Amino acid sequence: MAVLSGRNLMIISRIWNRWVKDGNTERRAGSFTSSRDDRHVTYMALMEPPPESKIEIEFFVSPKGDWRQLVALAKLIAPSFQSQMSGRFLKVTVADDVDYRALSKWLESSGVEFKSFMLKQDRPVKVVIRGLPSNTEPEEIKAEIETEGFKY
Repeated sequence: MAVLSGRNLMIISRIWNRWVKDGNTERRAGSFTSSRDDRHVTYMALMEPPPESKIEIEFFVSPKGDWRQLVALAKLIAPSFQSQMSGRFLKVTVADDVDYRALSKWLESSGVEFKSFMLKQDRPVKVVIRGLPSNTEPEEIKAEIETEGFKY
């Protein structure tokens, strides 16, 4: 449908997700799709699971000495290991968090200089609470957050 309408697939997907979220699948005046196309999009969205996104986690390694031996050992530790020279750094990608943790631990224990980013599930949750009276005690807020199941 995206090809037929001349729209980007991501735009069509975003519109569809908004329709589903709002519960509004009514046609609008001036719609760029036919009702047959709308039925097809509805059918495809309900019948086909969304494609799984491919997540790649990156490391930037400062290769020193025999970096080819480093790559060979890293491939044994993280089977999804892929590398490419990017300037003076070796850009390393792994496919999942298990390989990320194993490779990160091994690089640290080997004394290799590297930079990586925290995994999304390891990042702390940051919350802004608005609309509370200024005389609300912080202990009350913490207790309420804990009753909702969050840990800090």
